Amino acid sequence: MTAERGTRPAQAAAPSLRPNRVILPLLIFILGLALFMAWRQTTIVRVGYEIDRLKNQVALARAERDRLQLEVTRLESLDRIEKVATERLGMVRPLQARAYVPVPSTPPQVGLRQPGWWEKLTSYLAGKLAGLKKAEAKEVR
Repeated sequence: MTAERGTRPAQAAAPSLRPNRVILPLLIFILGLALFMAWRQTTIVRVGYEIDRLKNQVALARAERDRLQLEVTRLESLDRIEKVATERLGMVRPLQARAYVPVPSTPPQVGLRQPGWWEKLTSYLAGKLAGLKKAEAKEVR
């Protein structure tokens, strides 16, 4: 009997490596999947915080824009400009509106206009043409 106890069958002597070949890659895959899901979730949370921060910046920028537009409107007010001109700059309102119109020293001469170059040219050509017509009329007789 001792002989039977000390000897094991050939199948029992070598441990099976087959379950380790399946379990180890499966565990690595599950671990990788868990890490990917954790990374994705942290990225989603981080992007959400970034979106909230940017929304706050946009709201602040819009409020600043509205404040500046109101300031520009206030500064462009004609009443304010007049007040600053009179109080700070010492300007005064004119008593009455004055307009200066230059008066020519000699009145314009109506009807005594000098002829321009075009008029001189046309009268010269008309005279020459009339002279040619007279010369032709004498030759024909």
